[in-house]
Amino acid sequence: CVLHPGSTPDPEVITELIAEHRVTTCFLSTSLFNVMVDEYPDALGAVREVMTGGEAVSPGHMARLLAAHPDVALVHCYGPVESMIYATTHRVTPEDLHGTTVPIGTALAHTTVHVLDERLRPVPAGEAGEVWIGGDGLAQGYLGRPDLTAERFVAAPSAPGERLYRTGDLARVLPSGA
Repeated sequence: CVLHPGSTPDPEVITELIAEHRVTTCFLSTSLFNVMVDEYPDALGAVREVMTGGEAVSPGHMARLLAAHPDVALVHCYGPVESMIYATTHRVTPEDLHGTTVPIGTALAHTTVHVLDERLRPVPAGEAGEVWIGGDGLAQGYLGRPDLTAERFVAAPSAPGERLYRTGDLARVLPSGA
């Protein structure tokens, strides 16, 4: 495991670390990923897998990386810190990059992801709903904020004893299940 020194990521340092330590997989926040694709695309071509997430991804940046380095496995990660940083992953293909959004994929092991309506009912495939996350990695709530905890962490209507986190994000289930 190679960690970037300091608290501010530097794309030049990342490029050096990838080469020096022969990094095979890296996780970059979306903004940092975009900078690396724009300014240091060959550095990312040296790894086998690039994982990115943390904010809405740019299909254009993803397409540029895959066009320049088709052998790199590009993984889109989605999830809030309340669910252990990310809850879903999706291996991105060029076909995923023709629209304005990229699939967020399917849930990690021991994680549940639901797309629900305002009454906490599953929405039909293809319809928009809010993303709710549950499972082993879910936080218990916000320290010293019972009001916010009660608003965002609720009992799962279909699974007694399970709690769900209300992300506030909108999604739709694709025919693939992603």
